[in-house]
Amino acid sequence: MRRILTAVLCLALLLSGCVPREQDALLGTWYATVDLSDAINGDFADDPALGDYVNVTGFCFPLTLAFSADGTYCVRADRSGLGSALAELKAQLAAAMEQYVQSLLDGQQRQISARDYLAAMGLTPEDLLDHAYTEETVEKMLSAMDSQGNFQVEEGKLFLSNDVRYAVATDCWELYRVEGNKLTVEAGGMDSPYAELIYPMEYTRLVEEE
Repeated sequence: MRRILTAVLCLALLLSGCVPREQDALLGTWYATVDLSDAINGDFADDPALGDYVNVTGFCFPLTLAFSADGTYCVRADRSGLGSALAELKAQLAAAMEQYVQSLLDGQQRQISARDYLAAMGLTPEDLLDHAYTEETVEKMLSAMDSQGNFQVEEGKLFLSNDVRYAVATDCWELYRVEGNKLTVEAGGMDSPYAELIYPMEYTRLVEEE
């Protein structure tokens, strides 16, 4: 009799939708900071001039990831700090350019600083990199991170579509793990040349204050 009652109770819970689904652990809004420094450094890695001098750090942007009960998700990069982040990036690249020019002058045993040498030509290290990274360039990088679509989860795998009009892609996935208010997302079955630069991503759940 007890077994019958237990079976009936379980069936009632299933029919009422009270049994937690795997995706319920993801529902809500999550926050992370994405660091694009390695992506910038990678752009200069094979540069014969600046490759040995560029070592950008701290080029970061806040990122929010929201999962909804209707099976949709939304990722957005925060642009509010774009201006200051870009200014710091250009300062670091200008310093690398100055080091490079100074190395050329030192190699020629020229007794002059890189800044003075460039100033004599009406230039600064910043001028030489003025068009390397603009707000438009960085905006394109951030836009590439923005996305929304449908999601499904199964046994620790996160499947996404790149538009709410499309079904999730089953041939590629990310691995995820939720521990309290922490969400870790790893590359899993994602086939991307940027996987090593992006993953793992560490998110913190945004808890609204009462």
